[in-house]
Amino acid sequence: MRMKSLRQTISRKAIVFIQLHMLMFVFSLSSLFLKLASDSVLLSWEFILYFGLGFAMLGIYALFFQQILKKMKLTSAYANKAIVIVWALIWDLLFIRESAFTLGKPIGFVIILAGIYLMADNPKSESNSSENNVEPI
Repeated sequence: MRMKSLRQTISRKAIVFIQLHMLMFVFSLSSLFLKLASDSVLLSWEFILYFGLGFAMLGIYALFFQQILKKMKLTSAYANKAIVIVWALIWDLLFIRESAFTLGKPIGFVIILAGIYLMADNPKSESNSSENNVEPI
């Protein structure tokens, strides 16, 4: 009986973690679309399309991040936001191709992913889903 409850808890945490990273992927798309908008002629159809998509991604992120915070502690959720840097560098390599790929970037990837792993694996970083340890001012 206890083992089944533990499995369900781990499964719920894994689902929330996956949802959070899908949301961070959406957030990173906003950077891509807004960058593409900045390369377009102001108020052209292309600009309006990319700007609208970037703004929509930010709206989706804002709405769903609030839902994630109901299930996860703020410090854990915000620590995982660093993955957006990895996605931004991937978008840069695939679509924008502005910056040169240096040795420092893969090292940075590894450091970011290690930090996210350590935060996700830290039992002290988790709390009861109904408590966010925030006190009113």
